[in-house]
Amino acid sequence: MMIVTESQTVSPVVGQPYVRVCVAENGDSIFVDEEFALTTVQMWEGRVDGKSEPLGDVEVTLRRVFEDSSTGYLHPAPARQFIVVLASVVEVEVSDGTKRRFGAGSIILMDDAGGNGHISRWVGDAEPLALVLRFAQQ
Repeated sequence: MMIVTESQTVSPVVGQPYVRVCVAENGDSIFVDEEFALTTVQMWEGRVDGKSEPLGDVEVTLRRVFEDSSTGYLHPAPARQFIVVLASVVEVEVSDGTKRRFGAGSIILMDDAGGNGHISRWVGDAEPLALVLRFAQQ
C-alpha cells in the first residue's frame, strides 16, 4: 500500500463549476451558476490536482432510484445538500418554470430549503444514481 501526501501548492486558484438552486428575495427558487475555488497542489511524480477547501460537516449517501420519483409539484430541498449525478439525467425546474438538465458528473447544490421550491425529474435512459452530500443542520 502506497501512502501519498501533498507536498506543496503550485499555483493559486482554478474553478470547478456547479449550479446552486437557491431562494431569491421573493421566495422563488432560482438557478445560480457558481464555482468551487480549487487550489492546485503538487501531489507526486509531477502530478498536479485541484483541491477545494473542506465542505464542512456532511453526511454522504448513495441514492439509486428504483422507480419514478419525479415530483409534479414544487417542493423545497429537505436540507442543504450537494447532488452529484453519477448516472442518468435529472431535470430541475425552478419556481418561474426555467428548466435545466444535469447529466453524469454534474454537481448541484440544492439550497432552497426555505423557499417555494423546485420540481425534479429523472429523464435519462439509464437507471438514476446520485451521490448526496447533506450538510448538518445548523
